[in-house]
Amino acid sequence: MAVQQTTVTIDGLNQLRRAFKTLSENATQDFKAAGYASATIVADEAKSIVPVVSGRLRNSIRAAMIESGGKVRAGIKSVPYAGPIHFGWGRRNITPQPFLYQAIDRRHGEVLDTYLAHLERITNGFCVPSGGTAPAARRAAAKTGTRKTQADWDKIIEAGMSKAYGK
Repeated sequence: MAVQQTTVTIDGLNQLRRAFKTLSENATQDFKAAGYASATIVADEAKSIVPVVSGRLRNSIRAAMIESGGKVRAGIKSVPYAGPIHFGWGRRNITPQPFLYQAIDRRHGEVLDTYLAHLERITNGFCVPSGGTAPAARRAAAKTGTRKTQADWDKIIEAGMSKAYGK
């Protein structure tokens, strides 16, 4: 059975990441933190909506910090049925219950706000948006009302990191 992945792409993010590596030693860690904080929101929501029999599947859902962004994982060696529960398995009469997709659908606004808050903090003082850089990302940011003060961003980031690190 093929595993389907959902990916969110932000135009120009790889170029921005490479540019910041030359400016700041902490940029890589900051990008990892942005992805992890956003993935944690999805993982928490998935835990609240996953079908529960023994609780082992729910307990296997976790956010992962990776270099290129955040990732949400479900299942471990002792819980090999995460994929069939999520995607279904027709030959075994297992109906799909796409809890991971539902989690991102329910919390996509919060995930985007959290990630954009981190990007704003990373980029604060380093770059000024211009007409040629990532217009789709700027439009998405404008739709979510990202014209906030630094104090607003700090509150969003602090709330996301508190969730991410269980504080």
